[in-house]
Amino acid sequence: MNRHWYKIGAVIMAAAVLVVSSWPSLSVKTIGWVFEDKLQHALVYTILGYLAFRGWVPSGSMPPNRRAVWIILLILAVFAAADEYHQRWIPGRFVEWGDFLADGIGVVIGFLLGAWHNRRLRKKPTPRSPGVS
Repeated sequence: MNRHWYKIGAVIMAAAVLVVSSWPSLSVKTIGWVFEDKLQHALVYTILGYLAFRGWVPSGSMPPNRRAVWIILLILAVFAAADEYHQRWIPGRFVEWGDFLADGIGVVIGFLLGAWHNRRLRKKPTPRSPGVS
């Protein structure tokens, strides 16, 4: 898939995070697991981290461009902190450091998955044309 689509996906995911976190007194269906809320945060930010990594870190660059990785990590950390902090003004929502930590863990997992995917793409042999030896 073209890196462009991953970038679009990351922007759409970030916008969805802002919309959902701005919803007053949002109640999400739960199944009763301990730390289920934190798992939900980590999952959403895993997806966001994966899309951002795949969109802005070229699959041909192994090891990945460290500067790009650190810049994207910084941007996503600031985004997660700002998203968590803005909830203090949303009725029925609260600022929780645990949510921010879960967001960060999710981003790191997403980056690891993105790096793994880039590595797999890099190792994949290029198809040869029929009749060419």
